[in-house]
Amino acid sequence: MAGGGAFAAGFGGSCVLTSVAFIVLFLIIGFAKSFHRLDSTEMAVTWSPFTRQLLGVKEAGLYFRLIVEMLATFQYQIVKKDLMQLTKQYRDFDKYHQVMHAAADRAIHYACAQFNVGQFQSQRIDVQAATRQKMQLLVHDLLRADIMDVQLKNVQPPDAWKGAVASKQKAQQDILLAYNERDQALAKANRDLQLAQQTATILMQEAQTNATVIMQRAVNEAAAIRRTYQEQAEIAANITKTNGLSIDGYIAYLQNRLFEQQSSLDIAMDAPQADLVSSTAG
Repeated sequence: MAGGGAFAAGFGGSCVLTSVAFIVLFLIIGFAKSFHRLDSTEMAVTWSPFTRQLLGVKEAGLYFRLIVEMLATFQYQIVKKDLMQLTKQYRDFDKYHQVMHAAADRAIHYACAQFNVGQFQSQRIDVQAATRQKMQLLVHDLLRADIMDVQLKNVQPPDAWKGAVASKQKAQQDILLAYNERDQALAKANRDLQLAQQTATILMQEAQTNATVIMQRAVNEAAAIRRTYQEQAEIAANITKTNGLSIDGYIAYLQNRLFEQQSSLDIAMDAPQADLVSSTAG
């Protein structure tokens, strides 16, 4: 025999079975507590001071936060030795099948509530096995039947969950992209830093080399100039000493030597003044 139907598996739901006396007592306590100022660590029921009503009051029944829609089908087999007893108890198959569906509904809700939404996609076999096991526990003693197999088809996660998963995946991709861009930026920065350091090292070495060359050239030129002046000073000293010349005499000696070395001399003289020429002519 087989049974099937559309079920909604809920998570975090609770079945609250309360008596009338308990509800009245709960409302009285909640009403009394509403006049008490709470500390930050205390908790209380939500009370509206305008409507004088409790907010979000839940009655008996199941309450779901995330609903997964799916088609659940199952196959069961009645124990042959209990067939006569079941016939006397339920009279016809429709009543028996109705009770079977109620038990299956309960088992599916209980079993599916043990898994999160993502496991319906990644661990479908485990969800089906847990559902079959729970159904077997419920119907074996109550309905004298064995669950042969359970199938969960057309599983539709809630839109809110799918949106959250998509946002999470996008966020993970953005984070991965940011990590990659950061690594690329760090690699580029390190390359630029190494290039700048190498360029600075080369420029520093070139500057040091140029400075060494210029310094050595200046030292050599200074030594040559010093040596030249020293030689000229020694020559001048020998000439003045040998010839008994004074400073003015030595200067006159140098002038004579200069004239001797020249093959021709060009003498520049100022033009005669006009008044002197006129007086001479008269």
